[in-house]
Amino acid sequence: MLYATLNALWAAYEAGSQEYFDYYREGASVFSLSSPIRITARDYRQTFGRQIGLQLRAQHILDPEVQLLGDCALVTCHSRVRVNYSSVDSRATVFLVQEGDGFKVAHLHLSPLSSPPATADTRGLVEEVTALLEDARPS
Repeated sequence: MLYATLNALWAAYEAGSQEYFDYYREGASVFSLSSPIRITARDYRQTFGRQIGLQLRAQHILDPEVQLLGDCALVTCHSRVRVNYSSVDSRATVFLVQEGDGFKVAHLHLSPLSSPPATADTRGLVEEVTALLEDARPS
């Protein structure tokens, strides 16, 4: 039941569906990437819809850990979300509470991860690619 809820929650998010917000309980709290303060799920819905819109995105959940705590669950993971040509890496903590025959999000906390430093000198990369493209053009 918990894993079905998590899979449905993440699928709705990735699809950019309004259904995503149905997985939040009334009065849920959110620390989002787009707000410097804690907001309610209702405010999150308005902010989320206005700032990034409900559009198709690709989400990768990395190394999820689930702890069952009676009728609650704590989920932590790393997340990479790609929309159009940009991506955001973050840490996510989701606290879910059993409600009826499923689970609802009571709290979501997202915090940004900075990009790892480059492992090699990447200066000139654009110029090198351009040169390769020019060399590949037929004469």
